[in-house]
Amino acid sequence: MQIIDIVFDSDATMELKNHLITYGNVIYQKNEKIFPNFKEQVMTNYQDFAHYRQMFQQATLDRIN
Repeated sequence: MQIIDIVFDSDATMELKNHLITYGNVIYQKNEKIFPNFKEQVMTNYQDFAHYRQMFQQATLDRIN
């Protein structure tokens, strides 16, 4: 049995979108150009915010310790 999760990308977090484009499979799309454009947008945004994610994660770890 295979587990299937359906993700509506407009509601997804940046981390989930990145996971989706890295490990997910497209099961349906009306237009074949949509997913490549979505993938490009996610990759760009993920890299643009990498510095801020790292700062936030470090601040969280500092508060825990």
